[in-house]
Amino acid sequence: MSQEKSQRKAHFDEFINNNGGAGYQNRSPFTATLHYLFNRNNFGLANEYEEKDYIKSKLEMLDRAYLANFLRFLGNKRVELLVDKLVEKENNFEESHNHAINGNLNKNNIQIVIDCVKNLENILSQAALEIYNTNLPEDSEKRKNKKRKKMGALSFSSKYLFFQHKIVPIFDSRALKSLRKIYGLQGTVTYEKYVKVFFDFLKECYGENEAGYTSDQIKDLDYYLYKHDGKF
Repeated sequence: MSQEKSQRKAHFDEFINNNGGAGYQNRSPFTATLHYLFNRNNFGLANEYEEKDYIKSKLEMLDRAYLANFLRFLGNKRVELLVDKLVEKENNFEESHNHAINGNLNKNNIQIVIDCVKNLENILSQAALEIYNTNLPEDSEKRKNKKRKKMGALSFSSKYLFFQHKIVPIFDSRALKSLRKIYGLQGTVTYEKYVKVFFDFLKECYGENEAGYTSDQIKDLDYYLYKHDGKF
């Protein structure tokens, strides 16, 4: 292992030893609630109306707890319309990933994880734009003329799927800032590039593992990147 890699691993090990490790730390005090909420087995969903309420609860709780700011620009009425649109889609966005992501994060499923996040991003962003561009009677002129340049659908999608499957790397400005600093990344960093560098960092921290990396290991590295915010 090169000196640079050894230094990265040593810094990570020191941080984990001082902060609990084994998935102990959370970004948000609402993490345990979100893990419970995202486990469908905790809820008996009898009909379409309960399904809508369940999806809406997950979207809103995640948006607020992780400050994702994806739903905030829509407003309450539009969030309800967004959930209706998501539930009505032939390929319900819940089913677009439920059976695709399994086990640890490894070289065989890393592309599946990336594709699922990008697919969810497309579903959410397209549905949200349709809703946002639909004028409602209660809209003010200021709101009707407002242009939304960035909705954060990609970051929101990665966070959503992290809680759904626990092995999906979270993509947001803080984690990206740290990874840029550590690896000297330049220019635009796509989610695909981010995940592959994240995966390389996992290998440096925990060693090569054909079986892949567990949800606790991914959670620890995510917390490490989030907490340092590029301050090394």
